[in-house]
Amino acid sequence: MRPAREGSLVSELVDALGAKGKLTIAEAADAVLAAGYKSKSKDFGNIVSMTLSKDKRFRRVRRGVYALKG
Repeated sequence: MRPAREGSLVSELVDALGAKGKLTIAEAADAVLAAGYKSKSKDFGNIVSMTLSKDKRFRRVRRGVYALKG
């Protein structure tokens, strides 16, 4: 797994989840956008959902809620 780029979606998600502990997909998407991440996606929540479910740095707490692994 390659390291996250500064300002990438993954690094912004790591920062948001590190600060809050666990977040829903919608809360994570809002936190990333509030932190200044730019996206032109019409369904940004789906992008966040796919990223959280596929990246090994995140774990699913329950349906629609994710936290940092470890």
